[in-house]
Amino acid sequence: QRQMHVNGVYHRLGETVTGLRERFTVTEGGLLAAAHRAGAGDVKKYFSALEQAGWDSSRVTLPPEKYGQFTIDTFKAVETRLREFSTTNPWSR
Repeated sequence: QRQMHVNGVYHRLGETVTGLRERFTVTEGGLLAAAHRAGAGDVKKYFSALEQAGWDSSRVTLPPEKYGQFTIDTFKAVETRLREFSTTNPWSR
């Protein structure tokens, strides 16, 4: 959580993403799940690439000189976690 606040990912809460499968809203549950699996740095790279593509996943390109080891597979994995956990409340038991 702290890393996502520091690197600016938390300000993405509430953004609507046109994902590869469907549109979804970025939620805290999705952010926590994605960061838990991929790391806060990769979640930040996901949003950077997505913003450059106009918030449409189908238009994302990942030039290696800018994104290094962050591949389309990693992009898809982060998006999957964001989407699948978008309705999860991380604070309910």
